[in-house]
Amino acid sequence: MIRKAIKMISCMFILCAVISAIDMTAYALDWDGSSTGGGGAGSPAGPNGYAIRTTGDNCLGYRFSVVDKYGNTKNGAVIDVFRNTTYGNSEYSNAYKYNTKYNKIQNIQNQNNSFGSSKNSWDCYKEVNMGFAQSLPTPDGMNSWQNDGRNLNSILSILGIGNISNLKNGDKVLVEPLFDVRLQGVYHSLTVTEIALYGKWLLGANSNGGSSSTSASWGFISSYTNRYYPNSLYTPDGQGLWSGVSAIGSSSRATFYTIINSGYGVGIAYTETKPDFTPALSVNICEAWRGSKSDRSFYYGNSNGSSFGNFSYANGYPIKGDNVWFAVNFPAESENCYVRQSVRLSGGSWTSRNCYSNNSTWWDVALSPTTVDAGRSSYSVEAKVDWIDGNGNVLKYGAVKTFYIPVRPKINQYQVTLTDIAGQTAAYGGLAGYSGKVYVGQRVYPKYTFTSENSWTSYNNFTGNLYYYFYIIWLKANGVSDMTANGVGINQNASYSKYSSLYPYRVPDNSTGGNRIRFNLTSEWSSDTAHTSQSTWIDIPTVKADVELYDIKLIDAHGNYITDREIYAYQTVTPQYIYKNNTNCTVYVEGYNDDNTQINGIYAIPAGGTIAVNGKQMKVPYESTFSVWGGVYLEGAGRTNTSWESNGDNNQWLRYWYVKHPLTIEAITPNSYYREGVEVITSFKVKNAAIADFIPGSNISVKFTVSNGTTVLYTGIKTNIVIPSENENLVYFKWTVPRYLYGAYITVKGEVYDNDAKIDTGQISVKSTTVTDSQTPDTQYESSKPSGWSISSTPSTYSNSATWSEWVYSNGSFTKKTYGIMIANYPITITPDTDSPSASQINGIWNVKSGYGFTLQSTPVRQSVSGTLYPSSPAYTYVQNGYMTFPEYNYSAVSGRYRMLESSYGTFRFAANPAANNKKVHFIPLWYPNGTQNYTASCYFYDFWTPAGMLSARLNSNSFTINGSLYDDHYIGRN
Repeated sequence: MIRKAIKMISCMFILCAVISAIDMTAYALDWDGSSTGGGGAGSPAGPNGYAIRTTGDNCLGYRFSVVDKYGNTKNGAVIDVFRNTTYGNSEYSNAYKYNTKYNKIQNIQNQNNSFGSSKNSWDCYKEVNMGFAQSLPTPDGMNSWQNDGRNLNSILSILGIGNISNLKNGDKVLVEPLFDVRLQGVYHSLTVTEIALYGKWLLGANSNGGSSSTSASWGFISSYTNRYYPNSLYTPDGQGLWSGVSAIGSSSRATFYTIINSGYGVGIAYTETKPDFTPALSVNICEAWRGSKSDRSFYYGNSNGSSFGNFSYANGYPIKGDNVWFAVNFPAESENCYVRQSVRLSGGSWTSRNCYSNNSTWWDVALSPTTVDAGRSSYSVEAKVDWIDGNGNVLKYGAVKTFYIPVRPKINQYQVTLTDIAGQTAAYGGLAGYSGKVYVGQRVYPKYTFTSENSWTSYNNFTGNLYYYFYIIWLKANGVSDMTANGVGINQNASYSKYSSLYPYRVPDNSTGGNRIRFNLTSEWSSDTAHTSQSTWIDIPTVKADVELYDIKLIDAHGNYITDREIYAYQTVTPQYIYKNNTNCTVYVEGYNDDNTQINGIYAIPAGGTIAVNGKQMKVPYESTFSVWGGVYLEGAGRTNTSWESNGDNNQWLRYWYVKHPLTIEAITPNSYYREGVEVITSFKVKNAAIADFIPGSNISVKFTVSNGTTVLYTGIKTNIVIPSENENLVYFKWTVPRYLYGAYITVKGEVYDNDAKIDTGQISVKSTTVTDSQTPDTQYESSKPSGWSISSTPSTYSNSATWSEWVYSNGSFTKKTYGIMIANYPITITPDTDSPSASQINGIWNVKSGYGFTLQSTPVRQSVSGTLYPSSPAYTYVQNGYMTFPEYNYSAVSGRYRMLESSYGTFRFAANPAANNKKVHFIPLWYPNGTQNYTASCYFYDFWTPAGMLSARLNSNSFTINGSLYDDHYIGRN
């Protein structure tokens, strides 16, 4: 009965619809949402405004959408699929539809907002184009249709989800029937909820549509809109999306509010019950590459963790100066999801990208700084992936994973340095360049140097190997490495150097191996010795040296060079050897003395240079020639060994000098003739030109010879002559000039003897003469003075002095002694003759009368010269001659006007005066003026001989006062 009634009503509605289509104007639905909650203030329809099509099943199709467990519409997609029926295909294009198509949940959420309808096919599809496995059924057949996944997959594909497998836990496929309902005179394709929204606007939320028999009011269709259509598909279990419902009773109608806000008019075609998808958000590995980003020409390796052991070596390690980029692997998720991948260097800023997980499993990133600097010892790359929604909101944070990429230290097998025995660099080679060379046989100290270009300290193993050439191959000189060092810390500011265990090393002759020494330097990073061994070959050139004894010189005791080819005997000389280096590198040599002993020390000669080395002192013997041998050889070679050298013929030689005696003798010319019968002293200088002392033990003597022609008058010898080096000494002898030479020239000769060998002769010729005997005549009582006579001034007194120096040798040293002697300038004394009765002394002055005589007795006094020593008697004679001059003769020294004095043992007196019965007196002439107060006689003494010559002196007598004459004593009243 119910179905029949429905059919009848449907027919009636169809009829009404046909009629209304003819008679009424169509209006689209339109509500601006201004009525609070849709309070029923809508305008009622005119006649035939409401109708339900009853032809067929009246289900035009279905609205499909997918919501997640929270009710959010996935992809925001809602579609209407029209059944392949007459009305379905017709209303696809002809029916009015809401301008915005919402699913059940969206309509609940937007029920108080504005809406409108128009004839459109937005988001509408025809069943024929969907590829369903079964035709779309009426609502009562939906249960079996939806159980075929092929049908739902077609829907999900249009909704942008793909297929059922892409659904997440809690996702639901909503299906809402579309019914063909005339509202406001226009047929609409609407869901139950959309119909209720219009009813709510028109009649109010709490209205159940009412009941009416006229199509001009809602009640005409309320049985369908408020009961039948809601019951056609409903959800007893709203699954948290809305409240569950049960079928509306056959005599009841649901309110618009209930229809809108509960599970009427909607079915849940499929609910995904598989567990919630949670992405793993893991990061797998980080690859390290060299070069520009995405340049995969050099692969270092990869890391899967935060320590050195997590790095898998492939082809190397980054080093200073490399450009490095990274490829980070993010594993695909079990479901493709939207994620944010982020990468950074530890402590830096994140670099991120938003992408789908399964489409972006590798990410090439260049993280600044891309170039490995000196301070970097590793890269710590941090990576993470976060699950995000389409707006970038994080749904789940992934853990940060750290990847350790080691940076290998940049170690330089920097340099080999060969230090010579003086601590100087002989040669070096390596990154600092090449300089110098070493020579065969040289003793060197190899040193290996390693440097780091990193400011951080790395630990390394170092090896040094020195090679020598053996026949046709190079072999390690020590058989094994000659330098090893393990676990050595090194950085930019702390290089590492170590000497070879071959210390020192004697350079071999590698001339068949290219004239070089080969070195190999190896370094290994202690952290990975298997992959970081690096070696460098360094060659140091070798040469064969040539050293030459270029010259031999002699140096005297003063340090002066002896340039003559003749040298003096007895002097001590130092041979100076001139060594020349004919090699273009510094060489070290050993020298040898004349006696084949080695000169102390080892000597360096610069490239192409010469040096002077003093040998052992030698004393020049008194022989015709003097020779010196010398030799020079490379250090360590030994005397006469020249096998290491390129020229072995110039290392030694013998040099000669002529020898002459250094002593000469020279006579000293006397300052006076030699007078017969006078004891004289003749002097010579013996000169020593050598820097050698002659001492008593030298047995030097001088022979003196005095001759007159061929007649030898005197011979003598002086032994143990001493003379300091480069000096002279005075030698002399005392002898008496014989008489009867008659003015002959006498030859005095001195001969120097070295032991029994005569060395040199010096001589002088001196004229001989006699002593003139002058006496004044007898005055014979002359009473008047000679014509033209006048009183003369008394002569000035003087006394010559002599000084000379002699070297004496005593207690092992020389002393120079200077002697001096002279006649003291003392007045001589004259005394009135005893036959002068009237002579008297008044106030110490004798008053005498002319015509009387006076006597003389004078002994000249010898005295030393100030500042000198008084000589011994062999160095002087007595004052041997003298004469007196008188004022009456004006002190004339003309013969006959002075009186020669007699000497006896140095005391002088007048000679016997025949006019006075041979008394030794001198008479004052009677005419000598009376009243003279300074009658003074003057004596000249001479032939006082010294090594410096003959001395003389003029000494004046005391003065008499002449007071009268002898006549006054014999004639009364004469005065």
